[in-house]
Amino acid sequence: MIKRHLFWTVLIGRIIPIFPAVVINVYAGVFKLRFSVFILATFLGKIPAMLVFSYVGDGIWSSNEKWLQAILIYSAFLLLLFIIYRNRGLLSNRK
Repeated sequence: MIKRHLFWTVLIGRIIPIFPAVVINVYAGVFKLRFSVFILATFLGKIPAMLVFSYVGDGIWSSNEKWLQAILIYSAFLLLLFIIYRNRGLLSNRK
């Protein structure tokens, strides 16, 4: 299943910050993911983390409201990706 959904696998791997980038890069190379698809998945996967880090970094000393807002923004982005993923039929058992 992971091999059939390489774009989503790389995208989710980039979103979750505990996965080492080297592992994701090797994974994409082993399964011969097209470079343009790899770049798009990497770009989209890094956006939420960059926004959260910059937003929290800006307001780290100001208040706890910034943390809550950052978590809500990050969660909304993940929900949006899940809705797109589900609506494309990629969670179904179709071949």
